[in-house]
Amino acid sequence: MLVRLLTGEPAADFEYCVSRLTHLVRDGGAEVFASNQVIGEAYVAVQHHDGVSKTDARAGLLDVLRSGLVAPLNGRSVFAALEASDSPGLFDRLIANDYDRAGLEVLNLDKKMAGLPRARRTWDEDHVAAVYKRATLRGSGLPSKTTSFEEGTGVGVACEH
Repeated sequence: MLVRLLTGEPAADFEYCVSRLTHLVRDGGAEVFASNQVIGEAYVAVQHHDGVSKTDARAGLLDVLRSGLVAPLNGRSVFAALEASDSPGLFDRLIANDYDRAGLEVLNLDKKMAGLPRARRTWDEDHVAAVYKRATLRGSGLPSKTTSFEEGTGVGVACEH
């Protein structure tokens, strides 16, 4: 849906999306949100399939997300990520934004991404050990999938390319 709103193509799908969203939002009082994952996917899709430049894709996403029909799930901080044109790129900014909203910092190997708030380039072994020690362990020495970290004590990892 976000790609249709961004490109206006195909016209029939675009008109249908606008009509349904207008009905939901303006007539029904609904709030419609796009996650960072959906925003990132739309960003890549219009570049790959429609030949849209990165700059135009960002500008288009800003327009759509400010239209009143769809809002970014993570709020105003997503606008800052879309408005930034320097390194790191949009995906790194969206990844860091998701972790930050969860109260986590990002561990990564990229110098540029490490410049973002709550992101670090290297793994500080003492810090990671302290985080795991605070987690509820289930016998294996590693947190289980259901382990909850205290606010601000967890870490997230970024996929390096």
